Amino acid sequence: MIHPKRGAFLRRYLPFTRGAMEEYLTYRFRFFFWLLFEFFYLFIAYFLWKGIFGAHAASQGIPLADVQIGAYDFSTMVLYVFFERIVFGLTSMQASNYMEDDIDQGNIAMRLIKPLDYRTQLFFQSLGSTVMNTLIFSFPFAIGLLVYATQTGLALSAGPISLVFFTLSLVFGGIINYLISFAFGLLIFLTINSFGMWQLKEAVERVFSGNLIPIALFPLWLRTTSGFLPFAQTRYVPILFILGTYENDIAGGIWALGVQLIWIVVLYLVTTLAWSKATRRIVVQGG
Repeated sequence: MIHPKRGAFLRRYLPFTRGAMEEYLTYRFRFFFWLLFEFFYLFIAYFLWKGIFGAHAASQGIPLADVQIGAYDFSTMVLYVFFERIVFGLTSMQASNYMEDDIDQGNIAMRLIKPLDYRTQLFFQSLGSTVMNTLIFSFPFAIGLLVYATQTGLALSAGPISLVFFTLSLVFGGIINYLISFAFGLLIFLTINSFGMWQLKEAVERVFSGNLIPIALFPLWLRTTSGFLPFAQTRYVPILFILGTYENDIAGGIWALGVQLIWIVVLYLVTTLAWSKATRRIVVQGG
């Protein structure tokens, strides 16, 4: 049974989740082509890494399956490519997109005077988009991975412990992604340059979240730095869990989850302080 206060809270904010989901359905052709693009991206990434591993195999005169690049063989890299797209959909809490729309359309002032917490509203809107991203992107990619694994005999090495850690890490990664996105959205208040902020955010995330290449393949100094940045906590760390990296290292897995929790606390405090300053700025600008 849902507590009355909790029920009232959900009645206030769940409509924002439903609204974000309905927006996806309203513009379904746009997201259909987006899905095609994502599959095309996966297709390119697969053959790019196959070409890289194949070149190593040819130069060393060994079978493709015996090539190691860093800690990755070709099978593990294929898993990484699939899981990166799956985790992307499961943790894509993009508050900055909604903040950008509110600022560009001049709705931000009306949002703030309503008896609702704007940050909570953004969270539930972002949750709606994440649910749809999961349905549109993550599920199809997961099915594609299962089909590929069945056809090629590819083994998934994650055991029960890794799956539990992976689930927790996904939740933490989604929250961190939301807080990062919210922080970048706040920069729009200061610069009124949403396109520039979006480009900066995308560039930084692609490099340091492990989207382009696994962070384990970075030079040692950059790998050490990147591993503790919040961007790696959104995708790369959950991927490590599902790949079974911490299956026999429970202490290491708990430490990785602890780093995620630390970033949640730090980012929440930073964004809370920045939000209080941003709202005062809006009041001043509004006269």
